Order: sequence, then C-alpha cells, then structure tokens
Amino acid sequence: MAQKNHVDKKTDWLRLPEAVEQSKLNKNVLYDLINTGEVKSSLIKRRGSTRGIRLISRPSLNAYIESQATN
Repeated sequence: MAQKNHVDKKTDWLRLPEAVEQSKLNKNVLYDLINTGEVKSSLIKRRGSTRGIRLISRPSLNAYIESQATN
C-alpha cells in the first residue's frame, strides 16, 4: 500500500482563525492591527461579492509580535 507523503509547508498567508490560533491574539485585536496598518492583510473576493476571505501576512504578524517583545 502506497503511503502519502504529507509535507507540512508553512505559507506566508494565514486565514483569520489560523492567525488567532497561532498568535494567541483575539480577532478584534487582529482587525485593529490590520486597520492601523501594523499587520498586512488581503481580502480575496469575487467581483460583485460582499463577502470574501481575509488573509493575514504571517511575516508581518510575526514582525509585529517581535516588535512588542521585551527582554
């Protein structure tokens, strides 16, 4: 029986629930960071659609968290 090779590939973009889980920040805080430009995001939606998928940049989220770190 052939075994599938599962590759755990980290992407540069996270859906909102993944960003909440990984950062331990709640979604309201993440939206505030997006609105102030501290974290980069992208809204993917079809033309004419009112809803879409919010993607959050993993590198910008990590950079924000690092900028808040203290010794």
